Amino acid sequence: LIYGVYFLVHSVLFYCFLQILCFFFFQAEDGIRDAQESRGLGDVYKRQVLHSMQKPKKLKLLGSDGGLYTFLCKPKDDLRKDSRMMGLNSTLNRFFRRDPASRRRNLHVRTYAVLPLNEDCGMIEWVPNTVTLRSVLTELYGREGLWNKSAHGQIKELYDKQGKQKIRSKLDFYCNTMLALFPPVMHKWLLTIASDPNAWLTARCGYTTTLAVMSIIGHVVGLGDRHGENILFDRSNGDAVHVDLSCLFEQGKTLATPEQGPFRLTPNLGDGPGVTGTEST
Repeated sequence: LIYGVYFLVHSVLFYCFLQILCFFFFQAEDGIRDAQESRGLGDVYKRQVLHSMQKPKKLKLLGSDGGLYTFLCKPKDDLRKDSRMMGLNSTLNRFFRRDPASRRRNLHVRTYAVLPLNEDCGMIEWVPNTVTLRSVLTELYGREGLWNKSAHGQIKELYDKQGKQKIRSKLDFYCNTMLALFPPVMHKWLLTIASDPNAWLTARCGYTTTLAVMSIIGHVVGLGDRHGENILFDRSNGDAVHVDLSCLFEQGKTLATPEQGPFRLTPNLGDGPGVTGTEST
């Protein structure tokens, strides 16, 4: 009985601690600002509120080893699935390192720390030197003069007109119209981040292997919602980094516009490795 009461009290106190921690990160904004000013933390504790719908907060903390560590604090978002997926990916990385063929090809998945605080908030490690697929393509098409502020609305209008057409008609529209307006340009991004041919080859291998491995993992677990903001690329080595991994077990098929493909391999993603395309490794 004594051990039972002890366990119950311990669980309640731990739950209260998590609630207070969430309140500290997501509600007490004025208190955080006052604490920064009164304690003179300066660069020790920086905070930035991002402009997305949920207003997540980017925190930069000074570790006991003297290093700066950046985290993204997300309110109103259940990160327990993301945490489990990171655990799965870490296990797969250990399997890849044990297998000689996988180790020779440097197969791996990019992982990052995920800390769920409760069922509706948590913290995610900020992955440095990364850019979203959408920002990469927007910049590349802007350089080619194919993208401007009104382009998104024009594309949406064209797609809305295809809403009730048959699949074959939509496919012809995509291949003959959209690809003619926006040809694949992803290979140019790898050229911009590489300082010499050797760096380009390293970046291309990193891009190809991480994108391929995560595509197969996503297909097995039914990972969806792979839009242009949920696929990141590391500017230092070309690695693909997938974020927001909560749409699992074919939930993408239940969206307003059901997802049909097993994973995202658009012409731009296939164009990244260069002229050899998806046959580059």
